[in-house]
Amino acid sequence: MEKKYNKSVRFTEITDEKFGKIAEKLGRSKQDLLAEMVDYFYKSKKDPADLSDELLKKELGQGINRIISFIKVQEKDILAPMLAEHKIQAGQVKELGSQFEAFFEMLPEGKMRGQFASLATEMLRSFHSSKEVLLEVQKNQREVYAMLRGKERLQDHYIKILENYIQVRDGLNSLTQSKLIRDLQDETRRQLKMI
Repeated sequence: MEKKYNKSVRFTEITDEKFGKIAEKLGRSKQDLLAEMVDYFYKSKKDPADLSDELLKKELGQGINRIISFIKVQEKDILAPMLAEHKIQAGQVKELGSQFEAFFEMLPEGKMRGQFASLATEMLRSFHSSKEVLLEVQKNQREVYAMLRGKERLQDHYIKILENYIQVRDGLNSLTQSKLIRDLQDETRRQLKMI
């Protein structure tokens, strides 16, 4: 079915020349190309005068803010209670050590005195296992701190990808083939998936 064109648009000769070159490059008629351009800007809600893609920057910024909010919630819900528990456990272990020294007196031969010898041995085992648990907790805390530092590196990666996209996008103009634009978008998506 043939399309009916019943409206006209007036523009300068220079604009007509550029428009003709774009239509020729893309293998479309000027009418079809104009309809596609209008659809593109209508659907994407982009301002053709905004060459720096402020909308894309805003969307990426919101995504980064959501990630940061998630990490802050994890800090509050997981890391803070873990650190408080570690502090309590460290105090308990220290107290156990003090009680151990007060309760059991060592003889000069290195033997423990009285009926508490077996209890002392059991407490020593408990103390060593608590120490191992504390070492594991400390190791986990270092990993959590490393993850928090990774948050900053993740932000840096997003910023670099965004800056690369903006720089390359600014280098593209309306004469650039849509394949180059799709390639840029695909490359940006690939870089984001690699993070």
